[in-house]
Amino acid sequence: MTSGSKPFATGRCAPATGRRCFTTGSDLSSCAIIVDSYIKDWRPFKKAEMAFYARASVDIAVLSQRENGRRHPHQYRIPLSSLQAALSRLKGRRFDGTGNFDSLHREIKDAIGDIPKIGPLAIYDIAQRIGVTQNIWPARIYLHAGTRGGAQTFGLSGDSISVDNLPPEFGELTPAECEDCLCIYASALKQIAALRAAG
Repeated sequence: MTSGSKPFATGRCAPATGRRCFTTGSDLSSCAIIVDSYIKDWRPFKKAEMAFYARASVDIAVLSQRENGRRHPHQYRIPLSSLQAALSRLKGRRFDGTGNFDSLHREIKDAIGDIPKIGPLAIYDIAQRIGVTQNIWPARIYLHAGTRGGAQTFGLSGDSISVDNLPPEFGELTPAECEDCLCIYASALKQIAALRAAG
């Protein structure tokens, strides 16, 4: 990271380290550069975050606690009472028989989706944190909040999309990494789309 690098995303898309998102001296003018930047700057932090949740309890996953004990930035606006209500519905359930992430996500959505302030991002994050304890990973890219904004750059919408729907450069990423990348780099992707439209 160079001293002249500028931040292009911060806050809720930042990983559990609380680290802010910076360029690596690149202008982020193409999908290839963005994917390369994600792999270099973000993949290690995401892997560390998921390794923590793989060892964590359901309580930590649902209450959205980070390794340092603080609330994950994705869920910091959710009242603790809503997360506790979600925990009361999920604690004690057996998730090891779901078999795939879609089933796990659906089960969690059905269980807690009606709780006030528990939206699509919280449902996805909780499902991913619980899934990783069973080595269950998303096979598709779930769209919500910032991720949806990144996907719209490519004319994509819906609840989920395939990695194959994205430009081929994204094939270097897993579906979970694509979800993360589309959120973190949503602004840069919109700028690329605007430049293409203008050109």
